[in-house]
Amino acid sequence: MSTYNAVYHQRLVPSIHLSHAHPFHKLWRKHLSDLTHPGGLYDAVIDSFIAIVLGNPSWKLMSNESGISQTQSRMRFLISQTPPNLIVVNEFMLYGCHVRCPSLWNFICISKNFVKMWNDADESSAERLSLTAILLTSIHHGMGHWIQTIVSNFFNNITF
Repeated sequence: MSTYNAVYHQRLVPSIHLSHAHPFHKLWRKHLSDLTHPGGLYDAVIDSFIAIVLGNPSWKLMSNESGISQTQSRMRFLISQTPPNLIVVNEFMLYGCHVRCPSLWNFICISKNFVKMWNDADESSAERLSLTAILLTSIHHGMGHWIQTIVSNFFNNITF
């Protein structure tokens, strides 16, 4: 947990961690598990992350089934071994974002306001489903920036 000022102006890594028992932390852990297991709803997300790494949105057209599977496995391994951290940011009007600076490169910011609305919504409601979609889409968007940071700044020789 952090504030807009601490993240955007001071570039501080948060010192207050969201409890592992918090429902949003559980959502992130389950989603991370779903994202890194093949044959699920998020295969297209994995493919888009690979397109970022390779700089080629048509990468699957240039590979056979075995090559596609191996490339997807490598991306899932990268995400499962070094997943980004999430910062729940107070006083933040956007859904989420990725701050591209050395101290925060491995963090994705998510709005505390949207996390609170999601947490307060009835679990079986359409509102909860909509807010889940907003939060997960925000995380995916932030992960795209996170992957681009890895490719451009940290691992220029990343191989897929």
